Amino acid sequence: MELISLKEYADLYGVTPDTVRQKVLRGGFKTAQKIGRNWVIDKNEPYDDKRSKGGMIKVKNIKKAVEESMNSTYGYFMYNSKTNEVAFQPTLNADSLPDTDEWQEHERYLGRVYEFSNAKEREREIYYLIEALKEEN
Repeated sequence: MELISLKEYADLYGVTPDTVRQKVLRGGFKTAQKIGRNWVIDKNEPYDDKRSKGGMIKVKNIKKAVEESMNSTYGYFMYNSKTNEVAFQPTLNADSLPDTDEWQEHERYLGRVYEFSNAKEREREIYYLIEALKEEN
């Protein structure tokens, strides 16, 4: 075991020392230990961060889809897991959602526009729904 400082470990894995320190304090490392008043960690312990940057997963076109939805009275959001994209599909009325038989296996219905009140809420809820879909698989 080769112990190094949290700063050295952070530099090694391209994260900030504060990020590593917070993970240490939450018990996220097996080899982290405090020597005196300094924390050290085994250089070879892998940095496993399941969080995504900004607290959300990266999905293509989500902001564009939300923006397009703001101008429509009816429509729905669709997630394509093959391309990792969100799309907004405007419809003529609230009942013109395609049947599930018409969907490809990698396409998922996320929600209708009137289910979400504003752009920020729509975007947050879409991220949440996609996270849930990814956890199912």
